Amino acid sequence: MRIDGLPPQPKTSQSGKRGEVAQAKKAPARAGDVVEISTNTQGVADLAAKAKVAVDATSDSRLEEVRARVQSGYYNAPETRKQIAGALLQSGGFKEVAADLVQARGVRQQVKDTPEVRKAEVERARQRVSTGFYQDPEVRQATADRVVDQLA
Repeated sequence: MRIDGLPPQPKTSQSGKRGEVAQAKKAPARAGDVVEISTNTQGVADLAAKAKVAVDATSDSRLEEVRARVQSGYYNAPETRKQIAGALLQSGGFKEVAADLVQARGVRQQVKDTPEVRKAEVERARQRVSTGFYQDPEVRQATADRVVDQLA
């Protein structure tokens, strides 16, 4: 492919190119070669080091504060527990779990309040069977619909 307006490039073999790269890597560094880090980069590195020290110091002092509170029994006080629980609930992460818990407690109470065998319902069903109530096509359809609703 030729591009108009550019002088032709001399052709160099691939092995020749590799040789030049290898020679450049093997060439000893000249005494005058210098590597400089810009002041901006050095400033960023200094700030990063200072921030790490500040975080470590803050973390250590906070950690010591929490340890002292645990040892003193601060977190065992009912008022402290209520404050922590309230903060957790307000954070949003527990709202859904708390709602499920309230619902589960309600269902558990309903189950607890419901007798295992409801004698009145059993007697009513026996009477309906003896009178042929469940043989009626409309009753059968309604019963089938309720069973399907329960399964869905």
